[in-house]
This record gives sequence, C-alpha cells and structure tokens, in this order.
Amino acid sequence: MDIIKLVDGKRNLQKINELYGIHKGVSANLLDNLLFGTLATYGIIESANVEIKKIGKPSYLKLSFTLLKNKTILPIVRLMSPLFSDKLFYFLLAIFSLVVFGTLIAHFNSIKIGLENLNFGQWALYILFAGTVLFFHEMGHAAACHRFGAKFGDIGFGFYLLSPVMFADVSDIWKLKPNKRIIVNLSGIYIELLIASILVLFFFITRTNNYLVYSSAISLSLLANLNPFLRYDGYWVLSDMIGVPNLRMASNKILKKVFQNETSIRHLRGKDFFLVFYALTSQILILIVLGGILLYDSNGIIKFPENVFTYLSEVFSGRSRPKFSDLYRFILPIIFYVTVFSFLFSYIKERQKK
Repeated sequence: MDIIKLVDGKRNLQKINELYGIHKGVSANLLDNLLFGTLATYGIIESANVEIKKIGKPSYLKLSFTLLKNKTILPIVRLMSPLFSDKLFYFLLAIFSLVVFGTLIAHFNSIKIGLENLNFGQWALYILFAGTVLFFHEMGHAAACHRFGAKFGDIGFGFYLLSPVMFADVSDIWKLKPNKRIIVNLSGIYIELLIASILVLFFFITRTNNYLVYSSAISLSLLANLNPFLRYDGYWVLSDMIGVPNLRMASNKILKKVFQNETSIRHLRGKDFFLVFYALTSQILILIVLGGILLYDSNGIIKFPENVFTYLSEVFSGRSRPKFSDLYRFILPIIFYVTVFSFLFSYIKERQKK
C-alpha cells in the first residue's frame, strides 16, 4: 500500500498508522518520522510545525535565473485560472488543435512563402511574438496549478541543452492526483493553442496572411513541447501517465541492467518492459537524427563556424540584408552540435562522479 495515497487530508495520524502498519508492520514513531521528518520537509504533506525545504532549480537547466516572482504574476494567474475546467479541458484542447493544425495544413504554401519573405525587422517581431507566447505558456502552467489548489512559484529563464527556455516552478503539483497533474503539464500547450485559434479567427475575418505566419511560430513550439524524449511538457505528461517520477533516470537505469546482464529482458513485465523500450527508443532516435543530419548536410556541419562568420560579416558590413530564409542553412548544424555537446558534457559529468 502506498503511504502517500493514505495522506488525503482527512485521515489523522492514528488512522494512517493503523492502515499502513497492518501492511508494513512499522511502529507509530517510525511512521511519524517518515511523514513529518521527511515528507513534510519537501511539502508533500503539510504541517504548520515543519519548515519546507526550498527545492533548487533542476540540474538540467543551466544559467537559470528568475524573471518574475510569483507575487508579481498572481493577478494574471487569477484571471487565467478559470480557463482550466477539468470537465471541459480535453474537449477544448481537441477543438483548438483541430482548428489550428487544420488551418495551417490547408494554407501551408502561403505560410511558407510568408516566412521566406520576412525581412530583418519582421523576423525580429516574429521572434518577439514567439517569446511572448512562451511567457503565456508558462503562465498557463501557473494558472492551472493555482486552479487545482497547488502553489506555484516564480517564472524564470535558463538554458536546456544549450537552447534558451522559460520555465515555471510548479513543483507543488506532486501533491495533486495524476489526472490533475497531467492537465497542469498540458496547460501551457492549451494556452498556446488558444492564442493560435484567435489568430486563425482573425485570419478568416481579415484574410490577412500574417496572422497565419505568426501562428506558425506557435505550431513549431507545440511540436517541440510534445516531445516525450526531452524534458518538455510531453515528457512530464508521459511520466504522470505511467506513474514514474524520474522517467529518464529510471528507464536508463533498467536499460543499463539489461545490457549488463543484471536483468533478463525475458523477465521484464509491464512497466519495466515499457521503460526499456522508452530508453532504447530515445537512444536510437538520437543516433538516427545525428546520422541523418551528418549524411544530409555534412558540408554544413564541417564548415559551420566559417559559414556563420561569413554570414555575420556580410550582414554587418551591409553587403547582405538578413532574411529569415538565410537562417535555414544553420538549423541542422546547430541541432547537431547542440545534441553532441550536451551528451558529451553529460558523459564527462558522469565520469567525474565515478
């Protein structure tokens, strides 16, 4: 029996002792120390007599810092929290998804032309808009957290796999039930789809293609956030769905045991088998992506520093006007080097620990 499930805010310590002790045979003092000496210090259960330890920023976020304190965003959070009804959430999420992606697919060619013709000023506005949407994405996490009675923290900025990211501290959602945690994890995507749906509506009213061009920034963000193999929203949703808090660590650990013959794959059942599949798929996808980029654009990877230097020299000297389409040739080499260096740093860090 899971002790966390017994701590529901209704049972007193004596009742928890009786129920848990029957199955585990632990003493009242030991259980009291577990509940209030350990779990309460992390805010998993609440006690007025226990000081909660501050949770540090995740190790996978580098150079992170706070942008806005939770008290500053509280008024906006209160305004946004009614948007997250657990009864209508998935229905509205599905409607927004159909509207946005259906429209973008139907007008793909015109969006592509619009992106290719963006000048430097329009490109800067495009990036600024994408950053603003990401801010409201994080506000969505905080608002859903607030809606379901959990505490939300600050909104910050940092780097994940050498890429700039915003993040919201919603670590308190571990006190919520899994179905509520999944909604909180999806709430940022929900807000982005809501904004994109409004842009699509403006497009149909005005027939101005720029609304679809800007909504494409949201679609790219959504595809990245749904990735279950990196620590974006899709990863946390999958973690809550299968009930494994440290999904990456747990899956890599059991895969390592299989390769070292500590565990036979024939003896794996249910969740453990899925974890091995998840870890193996994650590693294979990384190799496929890196190999595909290397085969497709080996020259761009080898000459990447030279190409960047030449491009910047031409822009700043006035010999060339920057356009969005100019950046296409740098996307694959950047993905390649970010992936390689991030795994190289992780390997070196792990060797240093050993």
